[in-house]
Amino acid sequence: MKYLFLFILFSISHTTNRNILEDYHTILKGLNVSSDYDVVVKSEKKHYENITFERKKPVVQPLYIIDDNISNISQAVCPFNFIEISIQLTQNINHNTFHQFYESQNGLKTSITTPFYWGDIQASIHLLPYFGKEQNYVDFIGIHQNLKWGGKLYFSNRIRWFNGMGIGWYIFYLTDKVVAGQIESELSTGFLSQVQYSINKNINLNIEINIDRIFTYKTIDLVHASMGISYLFKTPDWMRLFIE
Repeated sequence: MKYLFLFILFSISHTTNRNILEDYHTILKGLNVSSDYDVVVKSEKKHYENITFERKKPVVQPLYIIDDNISNISQAVCPFNFIEISIQLTQNINHNTFHQFYESQNGLKTSITTPFYWGDIQASIHLLPYFGKEQNYVDFIGIHQNLKWGGKLYFSNRIRWFNGMGIGWYIFYLTDKVVAGQIESELSTGFLSQVQYSINKNINLNIEINIDRIFTYKTIDLVHASMGISYLFKTPDWMRLFIE
């Protein structure tokens, strides 16, 4: 993004509190009707005697100038000014002790990302089914809600790299016939790394890696790879007011 950040310094000025019968023409009238120096001086003194001067402090205000040549509206950094909605296919790709008991299937991730006062914030939900490798292990759907904050690096007008971290709430939604509908939930933390390619000013292709830790009795570490598309649009005024 190309932009300039300038400060405007207003010069010290004065205001007048005027209580006179006429304006500047009063002095001219005095000069025309008399050649007496004392009369002229008195006329000028009378003209200015009720004028007061007040010194103002310098005022500094920031001015943002955004380059008109930006090719992607997401580069205009204003809090909550734009919303990006994405949908992605996701897959668990790591293997640890947890995976000795469960195997996963393809899942779905959806997210909403918006500029923040610094960087971006993203709220997302992952849905991923897990099946027990033995009959004693209860099947469940992992529902991972999380909030992440981070920043973007711009390699070009089309390619960006987003990295962020945050916290979440992982829900184990049990689907086994005996305990169907029951849930268990745990706190989680996570890291996100995403590469984004702009197809046009609104549509983007996303490829990302999520690394999450779920704080069960024995912590569970999950790594997910995701790929999908996102759509960027200007935040409606009513929605921006609600968010702020």
